[in-house]
Amino acid sequence: VPWLKNSHNLNLSVRSSGTSNAGLFSQLGVGGVVQDLRFEQANITGINMNSLGTVAGYANGASISGVMVANGSVNITSSGSWAGGLVGYTEGGTLRDVWVSNNPITAISSGAGGVMGRSLMTASNVHNLGSDVRSNGDQVGGLFGQRWNGYSLSRSDASGNVTGNNAVGGL
Repeated sequence: VPWLKNSHNLNLSVRSSGTSNAGLFSQLGVGGVVQDLRFEQANITGINMNSLGTVAGYANGASISGVMVANGSVNITSSGSWAGGLVGYTEGGTLRDVWVSNNPITAISSGAGGVMGRSLMTASNVHNLGSDVRSNGDQVGGLFGQRWNGYSLSRSDASGNVTGNNAVGGL
């Protein structure tokens, strides 16, 4: 991945309890831009919370590109929904040139994805490379736990095991 040689490397540990939206950023708003970052061994844990991801818990109208998350984990324990390797929950925006590698995702309730727990973003060149995704609930996927129609997805793939109850898929 050529652009990674110019990226900024981050090692991150986040532990949050009883709230919503946690990661490097709690929230990314309209016009927010995250680009050219590499997270190595970032471990993100949420206890009794919703919307958890390495970059952000929640994103609305943001642009995320050139990001790799590798060799860490994202875990919601006790109760909570919407866990993703990159972002927990999104409403609009763009996602491009993203890799999540060997970074297991676990959510107790619904909505777990290798890249995003819930995605309403236009996405291209998005990859989950060997990150297992597990949930005791529904809406679990290799890339996205929940993905709505009307938002394009191109040149993207996922590998790794995906485990959940209902609405479980590889992408």
